[in-house]
Amino acid sequence: MTIRPYQNKDYKQILRMLNQSMDYHMNIADPPVFKESKNRGKLIANFLRSLVAKTRRSTGVLLVAEESPRELSGFVYGEMPKYSEDATSIRKRCGRVEEICVADNYWNKGIGVKLMKEIEDLFIKNNCDVVLLNDVHRKNTPAINLYEKLGYHVRVSEYVKDLKN
Repeated sequence: MTIRPYQNKDYKQILRMLNQSMDYHMNIADPPVFKESKNRGKLIANFLRSLVAKTRRSTGVLLVAEESPRELSGFVYGEMPKYSEDATSIRKRCGRVEEICVADNYWNKGIGVKLMKEIEDLFIKNNCDVVLLNDVHRKNTPAINLYEKLGYHVRVSEYVKDLKN
């Protein structure tokens, strides 16, 4: 397995992984804040295009785990903003992991650990002092176990209330 920067040829496989991830998150959501949408494919494609666009600027990095020249097993996207609101609240330069995804058939094979360590190394090379993770659902036990194994801990909790039910 090789970890390398995103290339345009990776787009369809990452899109497939994002769809798998959305299926997983829709199943664990409580309360169900996600809803199925006829525009789901378009929304996920737009999200991926926005990640790719950010990598073209200096703030974002998209790394893929490649098993063979035609097969990806996962990806991680992170940002290293020059200035961030987090820097003012915790007084450190922050790297932020916005998205990490491992293809279902590669779970429990160490791919997530390798992707996280690779992006952490990149953050260190860019003088980041801490790494922040975005939106880890409390029922996403595999992700929580991964992050705790790597030394992450909870800093804040987010609460949600569905006003339509």
